Amino acid sequence: MQQSLITLANGTLLYTAPNFSSRRNMSVFTSDDDANSWQIVENVYPGPSGYSAVAERQDGVVGLAYERDVAGCDGETCCIQWTFV
Repeated sequence: MQQSLITLANGTLLYTAPNFSSRRNMSVFTSDDDANSWQIVENVYPGPSGYSAVAERQDGVVGLAYERDVAGCDGETCCIQWTFV
């Protein structure tokens, strides 16, 4: 299941997506004003990237799974990468 937009325990909205028109630069954005404005929190990966899913653990740590390229495979859907943001 893809879930790239969540509400954190503190009420902040968190959104993950490529930050480029050609599906590159996987980024994490936050909003504290009900999605009226967004701030980039982190650029996770600069290369080709695609769909993402994000979740908050009970201890507040946020995990991110996203599609990306790998050596020997061109394109944004070669593998699923898991990281903490």
